[in-house]
Formats: sequence, C-alpha cells, structure tokens
Amino acid sequence: DNPSTGYQEDEFAFTPASWKMDGGSVQLRVGSAEGTFKGQPKRRDYVIALHDVWPPQSVNVAGVELPKAAEGRGWSYDADTFTLTVRLPQSAVKREHIVD
Repeated sequence: DNPSTGYQEDEFAFTPASWKMDGGSVQLRVGSAEGTFKGQPKRRDYVIALHDVWPPQSVNVAGVELPKAAEGRGWSYDADTFTLTVRLPQSAVKREHIVD
C-alpha cells in the first residue's frame, strides 16, 4: 500500500461488510467495493476469519459449497481458538459475496 493524499480529493474505496444470525446459521455479506482511486486493483483475494464460533457443517458462497481445505480456496476451522477461516477465490472488487 503506497501512501498518498488522494483521499483528500475523494480518491478512495471501501468494501462494506455485514452479517446476520438466524438460529444457528450465520450469513456474511461482503459488498462490492464502493469508490475508486488511482491504481485500484480490479481483483483481489478475500480471507474472512470468524472468531468464537462453533464449527460449521458446511460453508457456501453464492449457494455453492466450498471445500474444507487447510490451504487455498475453501474453509478451515481451528477448534483451539473457535475460529472459522474462509478463503474465497480471487474475484472482481466490484462483485458482492454472500457467505453462509
């Protein structure tokens, strides 16, 4: 990340995120990037860590089940720290993701 003063001229972007619980299920929404700046990447990886959660039976993105995997695209669960880590495939920053 190169420091700049572009933000002073409204050159910045942010990625909104929200979550909701429904019974024993959690849904996370990672919105599309809002705003632009010079050198903004068109694609990026997303890694989501949810702390203090129970292990899931499955993890889905846009209705497609992700594989349980220690590395790469998929998800893993650390029973010692109660942490679920979801690694999404690289995708456009202007694309929304729904993880449940």
